[in-house]
Amino acid sequence: MTETSRFKQLMLFGLLAVLSYGLYQRYFHVDASERFKPFTKGYALTGVVIKSTDDSGQVVTTVRSPTITHYADTEVTVIDQPNVTLHESQGDWVFTSSVGEINPNKTEIFFPNRVRIELASPTEQAVTVDTSALLVDVTRKTGTTDNPLVVTQLGSKLRGLGAVVNFNQQEIELLSEMYAEFEN
Repeated sequence: MTETSRFKQLMLFGLLAVLSYGLYQRYFHVDASERFKPFTKGYALTGVVIKSTDDSGQVVTTVRSPTITHYADTEVTVIDQPNVTLHESQGDWVFTSSVGEINPNKTEIFFPNRVRIELASPTEQAVTVDTSALLVDVTRKTGTTDNPLVVTQLGSKLRGLGAVVNFNQQEIELLSEMYAEFEN
């Protein structure tokens, strides 16, 4: 009697093992080829310097990055550690961030994380702008953000929520909650 009950238990455990394995294969098993798909939908470049020019051949924008990845399915280009310069006659605007995204038309760069903007000009006062979620139209040389913004220059600091920036005119319009500090 004990032999038949042991045999029944063994058969029951065997059946449960086969059922468990079948359920795992059907619902949870991930094929190795699905787990490690090669990157084939775009391209990646390292040690990149991109210069774009206007109709007269004048360099208007320079993008430097250790790595740029273009995704063919979404047509978005992701820039790692971008250093973007908008060249202007009054001075260059230099953008630095941890990541940037170029839109499919190659006309806008979006900085989702913290971005620092500095005006590099021999004639103008140094200006530094800190914000995030900044969308820059490189053709019109304008920028917009809805996030907090801090503008620092010699003797003053401005804070606000949201801004529209015209880099050609060197104008920054704070949209709301403006606060200013001045030093003597």
